[in-house]
Amino acid sequence: MPWPRIEALGIFVLTYCLVQRVGLTALVMHQLVNWDGLSALAHAADVLYREPAINLALVGFVEPPAPALLYLPLAGLFPALAQSGFATVIFGGVLLGLCALLLNALGQRLGLPWWLRYPLTAIVVLHPVSLSYAALGSPLVLLLFAVLGMTKSLAAWGEEQHLRDLIGCSLYATVAVLTRYEAAFLVAAAALYIAARCALSGADRYSRVEGTLITFLLPIVYFGGLWIGANWLIMGDPWHSLTATFSGTAIAPADWSSAVLLLPLLVFPLAYALAYHELRLLGPWRGGAAAALLMVAAIAMPLLWPRLYTSLGPAGSWWSPLASVSVTVLAATLVLAMVIAARYLNEPLNSKPRQRPLAGTLLLAVAAVVVLVPMRQMGVGLPASTPDALKGYVAFAHSAVAEQEAAPRVAFEVHRGRQVVIAGWPGFAIALFSGESGRITVLPQVRPDAEVAQALRPGDLLVLFAARHQWEDALGDYTTKPEWIAGQWQGLRIIKLARP
Repeated sequence: MPWPRIEALGIFVLTYCLVQRVGLTALVMHQLVNWDGLSALAHAADVLYREPAINLALVGFVEPPAPALLYLPLAGLFPALAQSGFATVIFGGVLLGLCALLLNALGQRLGLPWWLRYPLTAIVVLHPVSLSYAALGSPLVLLLFAVLGMTKSLAAWGEEQHLRDLIGCSLYATVAVLTRYEAAFLVAAAALYIAARCALSGADRYSRVEGTLITFLLPIVYFGGLWIGANWLIMGDPWHSLTATFSGTAIAPADWSSAVLLLPLLVFPLAYALAYHELRLLGPWRGGAAAALLMVAAIAMPLLWPRLYTSLGPAGSWWSPLASVSVTVLAATLVLAMVIAARYLNEPLNSKPRQRPLAGTLLLAVAAVVVLVPMRQMGVGLPASTPDALKGYVAFAHSAVAEQEAAPRVAFEVHRGRQVVIAGWPGFAIALFSGESGRITVLPQVRPDAEVAQALRPGDLLVLFAARHQWEDALGDYTTKPEWIAGQWQGLRIIKLARP
């Protein structure tokens, strides 16, 4: 086997094994889960097992479809791993391994030596943001893979303008948009760069710009149109998924702008310096400019349209709503670092003086350090450190002890032939852990559903953590009797209402 294949296989295996170790430690020892990853896995299980035949309509129209669709093979081939949640660890390990391969392949293509390529590749594997997302199978690790591939391909196209890089960038962009809708802004930035690059290419500019943009945008528009059509046919509203995703808009907190601008420095301290190096007026404006423009677009949109992002996370936290920004910054700056390093190492000696960083680049690098030192002394930093993540205390995770405790009790009722209704979020986790998700009714909202309430009979089980009295009002001739408590969840037996 040739050495490049051995090298690629070794990088993938090492990355995968590391994620498995961290993910299993977090899942088994600390009983942590990533709710977004577990939700995508639950949707995949619903597609395969909720009805007698596979029904893609159950993929879920509240979240973008790509994560659930990629979970389908794991849920289908390894149902026991899906039920236990271990499938999320496999999902994250495979995708982070592919991220490492993409970055290493870019370094090889640019001719970087191993002593520089390996450390840069290790950053994407060991960075607490990427490692935390991968360890528990968050959809954000899929977004990292898509944005990294998109940035790498666009940078390569900017250098050499090969058609395969343009098509590759388009396919990665499609996956990114179907993973997080705000990735559409990255597509817009990429399209502007492609148009500008083609417009500077010489004769017949208009035709070249038109043809290149059609080639780039066609796959994105096609698959995006399929998803819009599915929403229209199944949910009755072509924009149902978008409305559901961004329905919780709220006013941005007072420190929102500062948080948006500080986040790139926390993710990668040299982010602004590297971007400036490629976007300065006297710069080459080749592949590195493409990666820098994607990062600028990711940072600019939360500043211009904060309400769109505040709906994506809990109040008081900005890591969750700015997750796509952190992922884009990490991907873009690693690609930038490789492109710039290759230019300095591979350019002829007589061209190096004009390629040296300008004073502004060095000034931004020093300023980043000056800003971060007091910030970290004040406790402002990454949501987890790399040592903590390696011990299984990953970021963006929550305890699932209550859901795991309630699951066997719910499964017991199903095996007895009782109807079980779970109302409230994250009730899907109880159904998934029980292994009987196809026979359990799960309602995302706590409030009563009149049709579901009327179908309940004495002996059935209602699992709630709030709104008990509202459900009792909806039950009509029946009421509830508490039987067990698991964390915030309460198991209520349906009984006949005693009348005087």
